[in-house]
Amino acid sequence: MTKMLYLLLTFLESIPAVFGIRAFTAEAPYRVVARLDGGVEVRAYAPGWAIETGGGNDGFSRLFAYIAGGNGGGKTIAMTAPVEQRFTIGERPTPGQGDAEMRFLLPAKAGDPPPNPDDARVRLVHLPERMVAALRYSGSFGTGRFGEKAADLRRVLAATGRETEGAPYFMSYDPPFALPFLRRNEAAVDLQPETQRNISAP
Repeated sequence: MTKMLYLLLTFLESIPAVFGIRAFTAEAPYRVVARLDGGVEVRAYAPGWAIETGGGNDGFSRLFAYIAGGNGGGKTIAMTAPVEQRFTIGERPTPGQGDAEMRFLLPAKAGDPPPNPDDARVRLVHLPERMVAALRYSGSFGTGRFGEKAADLRRVLAATGRETEGAPYFMSYDPPFALPFLRRNEAAVDLQPETQRNISAP
């Protein structure tokens, strides 16, 4: 499959997401182990592979090129959700802009291990099982709500004695052209290993 054909098929499959329908995009597998105040979920994500790069929107293009065949096997790989972004600028960053690390989670069919990236700026990484706390919200990328929701997430976790690891990050489940009020966005943060071992009680 050529890169142009893959791009066209991916675009067509993403059109239902404009209306909040995500039937054509696989979601990274997890199980909910606790539901906390304010809609916060604590999830256990299965181990798997991912690709990462820096550079905001340019980073997205590099990662997309990988799944469109820009890898050692010339293999096309299905797009999955969510796309993760980690920021290093400001207290209220705008997703998709600035100096951000971006990550695509790869489906199991990508291989174990998946093919290596052609672009040296793209890193192939293996993720162990991890515990993640997430708070879902709607709205566009540029509303500034990420900072507010990340603060809400940390307050809820602090109130239950759960220790976080690293800064909160943004998870997006929809393309940029999805209707904002139907979008699924999440502020998320990894939990420290000690918290993970004692997570059974909400």
